[in-house]
Amino acid sequence: MMIITEIVVKKPRGPSSVRATLLAARRLLVEKGWIQGAYHTKNGYCLSGALCAVNGKYEGEARWRIRRILGLLRDDMSTTVFNDMPGRTKEEVLALLTQAARGEKQNAPPS
Repeated sequence: MMIITEIVVKKPRGPSSVRATLLAARRLLVEKGWIQGAYHTKNGYCLSGALCAVNGKYEGEARWRIRRILGLLRDDMSTTVFNDMPGRTKEEVLALLTQAARGEKQNAPPS
């Protein structure tokens, strides 16, 4: 019979809070570049791709916090739609991540 004397608890991959996830995704876009039309290429990440890269999964509270802000613009607005809209800028995407990290819901970025 084997007796377990030690339990090893692995820390989850990625940032430890929603705010940390959002700020890590923002930092990734600043450091590696922002793109449209793909999640990740050699030129950078889109908004959804950056969230997935730092969070280790597609869905999560960080994405839902952003969706709540974008819902002020349109009911059908998703992170991908927002990111890939013609005329969208890197600065607008970074501002959205900053706003979401602060927990703000007013003054959503332009649609």
